[in-house]
Amino acid sequence: MTQTLEVVRKVLNRRSSIEILECLSQGNKTFTAILQQSGLVHNTQLDRTLKMLNQLALIEHVHTEHGSFYRINKRGLQILELIQSISDEPVKVPCLEPGASQT
Repeated sequence: MTQTLEVVRKVLNRRSSIEILECLSQGNKTFTAILQQSGLVHNTQLDRTLKMLNQLALIEHVHTEHGSFYRINKRGLQILELIQSISDEPVKVPCLEPGASQT
């Protein structure tokens, strides 16, 4: 349980990590798709957050012969659900569809 609480603390310390977990909970995404759909502005911010989430074993970076993508794993979904369950309001961060504008 202590390990889970430490993971939740790290995720909560970086707002972009919740946004990325929420975005990946909707399906596998490339780096570029996450950048566009999460609303994050900087590549470096996304890169750091993806590395942290990968190190925490919440997401996986999958390499194929056609490129690479990121996906949330079971543990990542459990952590996201835990964060949503303890929040006063649901933690729903919009993950924009490709080509959609933020309004």
